[in-house]
Amino acid sequence: MGARQREDKVSAQKTIQAEKLAMRRSKEELTQEFVHEALAADAAIEKGAAIYRAEDVHLWLKRLAQNRRPARPKSWRNQPGQL
Repeated sequence: MGARQREDKVSAQKTIQAEKLAMRRSKEELTQEFVHEALAADAAIEKGAAIYRAEDVHLWLKRLAQNRRPARPKSWRNQPGQL
């Protein structure tokens, strides 16, 4: 293997390492963002924010995907017999 080939190989390895590091940072940043949003959502729920049943949200999203304009699901808190 010539000097030029070794340099190319080392350069390629460094590029791969840099890409892996960037992906790892990105994953860590996404995880931190997710946790931050989850904690904020928990706090909002504790303050009385709307809560929706998963089944209602899934049905609503399915209708949206079919290019319909469905009414938003009703808040679970506003239904009789709920908290």
